[in-house]
Amino acid sequence: MAPGTVEEMFFRDSGHIEFQTENSDGVFQGKSDTSETISDLSRRLENLENVREKDYLEARSRETELLSRIQETEDLYERRIRKLKQLSFGQSKEISSLKNQLESIVRNIAMPTEKSSGNTSYSLVDRFSRSDAHFPPVAFYAYSSTTLRHLARRMLPFDTVITNIGNGYNKYTGAFTCSVPGIYFFTWTAYVGGGVGHHVDTELHRNGHPVAFAKGGSTTYLAMTGSASAILELAVGDAVWVQVSEVTGDHTVLYGEKTNFSGFLIQYL
Repeated sequence: MAPGTVEEMFFRDSGHIEFQTENSDGVFQGKSDTSETISDLSRRLENLENVREKDYLEARSRETELLSRIQETEDLYERRIRKLKQLSFGQSKEISSLKNQLESIVRNIAMPTEKSSGNTSYSLVDRFSRSDAHFPPVAFYAYSSTTLRHLARRMLPFDTVITNIGNGYNKYTGAFTCSVPGIYFFTWTAYVGGGVGHHVDTELHRNGHPVAFAKGGSTTYLAMTGSASAILELAVGDAVWVQVSEVTGDHTVLYGEKTNFSGFLIQYL
């Protein structure tokens, strides 16, 4: 070898590898034993393999757990869907049974027609077929804004309207006219004044016929009220109002604001 150059020489015996270097004087020296390097690399490789195996096992475990949760969720939803289907099927059978019963009732009962004073008529068939229809509520409340005098047998005007849902009440006539057939509740109050022994009898009229009565008066100089209520079944076009039937005393009056009339629909028929 040329002086001043460095060359490596390798020797192999029974799997043992060494290398030596030649210095500038031509003398060979041992540099390192590669068996330690190989052993260290082997350990690192083994560690990497162990880490990879551990990560793989953890990933498999997470995958298994996730699949198990997904399966549990699917089973839960399947049970809920089956339960909802069973419930829906039972409700459908019940609805079908109720429809059949209703049809049987309609076929077996008489069908009288309830005619109003207008052009509209309602039969039991109409009632059943429209039982699920929406009808707006009906209600009114009004009072007299002034003191009422000269009361003998007159229809009482309640000219201040607070509520008039359905527009059935007419403040000019004091009458409520039915536009939705049904059961109605009515009440009225007459606040009577004028002196000792004065009183006023009032009546609730339906189509001109008295159906309820109230008496108001006093035995002192204090004003007293007379009030009453009634529940009536009305057809379309029926009219209801309050009317004075008897008065005692020339100076008997009904005080405004405290004399009122109201009513509302309880049940559509």
